[in-house]
Amino acid sequence: MLGGRFISADQYQEAATKTRSLDAAVQHAQSQLAQQEQLLAQQGDVNGRLETAKARVRLAELNVEYCYVRAPFKALVTNLNISVGDYAHVGERVFALVDRRMWYVLGNFRETLLPAIKPGMEARVNLVGDPGRTFHGVVQGIAWSVLSPSGQTVGVLPKVDPTLNWARLAQRIPVRIILDAPPPDAPFRMGMTAVATITGFPPDGKPLSVPGMPVASAQ
Repeated sequence: MLGGRFISADQYQEAATKTRSLDAAVQHAQSQLAQQEQLLAQQGDVNGRLETAKARVRLAELNVEYCYVRAPFKALVTNLNISVGDYAHVGERVFALVDRRMWYVLGNFRETLLPAIKPGMEARVNLVGDPGRTFHGVVQGIAWSVLSPSGQTVGVLPKVDPTLNWARLAQRIPVRIILDAPPPDAPFRMGMTAVATITGFPPDGKPLSVPGMPVASAQ
C-alpha cells in the first residue's frame, strides 16, 4: 500500500522505472545544456564566439576599405597608369596627385637680388600659356640651398674641378611665390612656364599674410 492506495508490485516497479528514466533524461538535457553553453564560449559578459565573429566582420570591412583610395586633400589625378580590371600591386605607383589647395611659382632670381626680397611682398605672375593676363601672388620664402654643378663632395672635403673660365655668373636661387586661387576659366597646371615680378610690400608697408607662416614685419 502506497499513499493509502493499494498497487501491485509490477505497477510500483513500472513507476520506479519511469522515474529513473525521467531522471536520466533530465541529466542528459542538463549535460547537453552545459555542452551548448561551452560551445557558446561565454565567459562572464564576454562571448568568445560572438567576439570572433565581430572581429571577422571588422576584418572584412577593412579589406573593403583597401579597395578604395582616398586622398587626404582635394587633388587632381594625373599620370594614371592603370585600367579597369588591372591589379594594383603593393608599392607600385599607378597615378600621381596634384595638390590643388595651394598653387605656387618658383622664380629663379639672381643671388644679388635676394637682400631686397622678403616674405610677404606682393608679386605679379604672367603665364606663357595664358598671355595678356596677370595673376597675383605673395612671396612665401627663399630657398636655402641649390645643387652646385661645379662642386662635388668627396668624403668631407669639397671637390672643385679646375677651370680656366674665371667669369663668374650670379647663382640663381628659387623664390617661392604663393598664388591666389585660380579663376575657373584659367586653371593652373604644374610645370607651366611663368614670369614672376616682385613689386615689394603694399603701400602701407605691411607684409601680406603668407599661408603657413606668421606675419613678418617689414624692414
